[in-house]
Amino acid sequence: MGRHATPPARPPRPDRAAPRGRRLLARLVLAATAFVATTLAVSWAGNPWSTAALVGLAAAVVVLVAAWLAGTMPAPPRTAPRPQDAGDDPVQ
Repeated sequence: MGRHATPPARPPRPDRAAPRGRRLLARLVLAATAFVATTLAVSWAGNPWSTAALVGLAAAVVVLVAAWLAGTMPAPPRTAPRPQDAGDDPVQ
């Protein structure tokens, strides 16, 4: 009946990764944003455009490598360890 008749939408499963193309596109957009922002900031600071573009390119490479490295990290644990498992006794 009414709004209670349909089950709520299930959130996407956290163990399913985004398709490879989507991950790559997101990383490239992030790197392009870093390139543009860094290039404009370095140029605005009074440096020549060639130097600004070179620094911007370096920033984009750093962002791409950092995004790739972050993608290789394992997923965080599903549950936090209990205080007695961590060796910390709670004060009572």
